Amino acid sequence: MDAFLIERARRYDVKGKTYFNYPNKYYYTDLGLRNARLNYRQYDPGHIMKNIIYNEKKDAELRSLKLTGDFFKKIVIRMDIPHNYYGDNGFFHCNLIVFLLHDVELF
Repeated sequence: MDAFLIERARRYDVKGKTYFNYPNKYYYTDLGLRNARLNYRQYDPGHIMKNIIYNEKKDAELRSLKLTGDFFKKIVIRMDIPHNYYGDNGFFHCNLIVFLLHDVELF
């Protein structure tokens, strides 16, 4: 996860408004890496479809920021990352708790 090859998707209880404690789901950012890691022996169309949809949903969230065409700093506040980082597209991804409780240099 630190190398951004795998992403953790925490399960959220909508009624209880909290995250579940049982196992999270993990998705590869590149399915080719998943296939190579498994030596191409596990073909599961359902899992592949879920992985693609997970990655596309995230891209859809950032698409509007990519289309602005300006040079202003893009900041994405997230709950699913352990630390702040700059993505490949130059967007600053900031952990929500860090954003709320600490001084974060945004500009």
